[in-house]
Amino acid sequence: PRVAVGNLLANLTRNVWAWTVIWCGHFSTGVEFFTPEETANETKGQWYLRQALGSSNIEGSKLFHILAGILCHQIEHHLFPNICHQHYRKLSRIIAETAREYLKPYHVNKYFFVAVWKHLKMLRAIGKDQVQLA
Repeated sequence: PRVAVGNLLANLTRNVWAWTVIWCGHFSTGVEFFTPEETANETKGQWYLRQALGSSNIEGSKLFHILAGILCHQIEHHLFPNICHQHYRKLSRIIAETAREYLKPYHVNKYFFVAVWKHLKMLRAIGKDQVQLA
C-alpha cells in the first residue's frame, strides 16, 4: 500500500507540474488565439507567425528547463516540432531577434511563478468574458 500511495503521489505531482508548465506556455497574457476560419486559408508564413504569436516561453536555469522537460520553449517547439529539443535554447535567441526585427511580439515570462500568475490572470479574464456573453 505504501508503494501504491507513493506512486500515486509521484504521478499526481508529475502531472500537475507538466500541466502547469504546458498551460503557461499556451495560455498566458499576450498570446493570441485564432479561430478555425482565420486559419483556413493561411499561407506557410502565416502558419509560422500564428505559432509564434499563440505561445510563450518561460525563462529559467538549465536545471529548471530539465525539470520542465524542455517545455519552457513552447514557441520553438511550435515552430519546429521535429527538431531535437536540445537546440531550442539556441533557436530562441534567433527567433527573438527575428521577432524584434519585424516588430512582432515574442512572449517570454522571466520567472515560472510570473508565468503561472499570468496564466491564472488570463483564465480569470476569459471567465469574465464568458459570463458577460451568457
